[in-house]
Amino acid sequence: MEMPRIILRYRDVVPDKDTILEHQQIINTEGVVCWGWWKKQAEETQSHLFSDNPGSAYILDSSKKNLYQVKYSRCFLTSKELPKPHLVPEYYRNNISEIEGWFEITFIEKVVYNEHIETTIGQNTFAQVSPNVSEKSNLKPKFNPRSKKSSILHLSDIHFGKDHGFKKEKSGSMIETSIRRFSDVLIEDLEAIKLNEDIEAIVITGDLTTKGDWSDKTSEFILKEIKAICTKLNVKTENVFIAPGNHDIVRYAEDDSRDIRDINISLQSCQKHEQDLRLFIDSLTGRHWRKALDYLETIKLKDIDLNLLILNSCRVAAEGKWTEYGFVGSAGIQVLNEIKSISNTTPTFSLMALHHHLLPVNRVDLLHEKGVSLTLDAVQLLDKASEVGVQIALHGHQHCSRVAKYERVKYFTEEKDSTPITIVSGGSGGVNKNRRADSMKNSYSVLTFNRTNVKLNMREISNDSQMHQFLYKDIELVYDT
Repeated sequence: MEMPRIILRYRDVVPDKDTILEHQQIINTEGVVCWGWWKKQAEETQSHLFSDNPGSAYILDSSKKNLYQVKYSRCFLTSKELPKPHLVPEYYRNNISEIEGWFEITFIEKVVYNEHIETTIGQNTFAQVSPNVSEKSNLKPKFNPRSKKSSILHLSDIHFGKDHGFKKEKSGSMIETSIRRFSDVLIEDLEAIKLNEDIEAIVITGDLTTKGDWSDKTSEFILKEIKAICTKLNVKTENVFIAPGNHDIVRYAEDDSRDIRDINISLQSCQKHEQDLRLFIDSLTGRHWRKALDYLETIKLKDIDLNLLILNSCRVAAEGKWTEYGFVGSAGIQVLNEIKSISNTTPTFSLMALHHHLLPVNRVDLLHEKGVSLTLDAVQLLDKASEVGVQIALHGHQHCSRVAKYERVKYFTEEKDSTPITIVSGGSGGVNKNRRADSMKNSYSVLTFNRTNVKLNMREISNDSQMHQFLYKDIELVYDT
C-alpha cells in the first residue's frame, strides 16, 4: 500500500454505532464504501486534494488511540457530486448534504498508533501528511515582552442578555434606576482593593451570553462592556482569553424535536453551533475565528511565566441523553501535553481554564435529562493536568463560588508524585438572582502570581450600591515552581 498523503480524524458519534465496523460491512457487501469528511466550519476546504486519482490515507480516532490505513479509489466534494446513498452507512445517510467531501474506500487496515500523526492533524478533521514547510518558514515567532503586572482577572457566567442581572442599556429606561452596569461595578470594586493597576490578562470561563443570544444588540453590548473593562484596567484585548460555555455554544436547543443521535450527527458534521462565539472572539481579541478553541498561551507576568491552557468543555459527545454535561475530549489532553515541550528558565506556573466544573460544588446535584453535572472526563483531565504540572484550574457553570483541592495519591508502582491542583469555581459575575445557587451573590476573582506563591482574592459584588465583601482574601497557594 502506498504511503498515505492525507489524514482524516473521526470519533464515534452515536453510542450504538462503531464507525469502522459500519463502513467495513459495506465494503464486505459492495466492495466500496463512501467515507464522509465531516469538515468543521472553522476549517478550510482543501479542494486541490480531491480528485479522481486513487490514493491512501490515515484515519484516526485520537480519543481511543486507534489508527487505520485505507485505500480509496477516488475522492470528491459534495458540492460537485453526491455519493450513492447505499454506499453511505445508514446512521448518517440522511446527512449527506451536510458533509463536505467523500472518499470511496475499498480497504481498511488497522495499524500501530502513531503520536506524530495525531500531532500533525491536531484538532482538525483533515490534514496533509507532509504539509508545505516553506509556507510556514516565513512566520516569525510571537514575541511577548515581560509585563510589569502580576495578576489575572477571572470572570465567569456574566450571562449578558436575558439573564443578566446588571444594567443592560445606557439609557435611564430601567425601572430600577439604581441598577448599575457590570463594568462600572467591577472596576470600582477593583479600585477599592487596589488591584485595578495590576491586571495583565482576563480569563473568562464561559457563558458570556444567555441561551446563545448573539444578536447584534447583545453582541454589541458585550463588546462594549468587555472593552470598557479592558480600557479601564489597561489590558490589551488580545489578552482576553475565553473558554466556551454551554450558553455560548448551544449544542441542544430546547425547541429541537429531533432524536438526540440525529442532533449529534448534524452537529458533528460541521460544528456551526460554534460560529457565533468564534466570530465574537475574533472581533474582540483578534484571534482568528478559524483557530482552535483549545490552546496554550504563555503570559510573561512580572516575576513568573504563566502557562495558560484554555479548554473547550462544550463538545458534543455520543453518550446518551445527558445533554448539558461537560466534555473536553482528546483535543484538551493534547493541549495539556504541550506543556511538556516548554522549557522555562523563569519560575513558571500552569493554569487551565474551562467552563464546566471538575468537582461537585452544589449541596445536592440531582440527575435529570438536561443534566448539568460534572465534566464527563473530569478524572482524565485532572490526572493528565496533575501529571504535566498544572497547579490551578478555573471554571464556572453552576454559579457557585468555591475553592477545593484535587490530589491523586500515587500507586505503589509509580515513582513520580502528581501535582496537587487547586480548583477555583468562580461563581457568576453577572447572572440575575433568579439563577444564582443557594445564597450566592455575583462574584469575581483575582489571582496574583509571585515567584513562590499565588494569592487568590475572590469578591462578592452587587448591581446596586450595597457593600461588597471578600469570599476569600489573600489565600496563599504555595508550590515549588
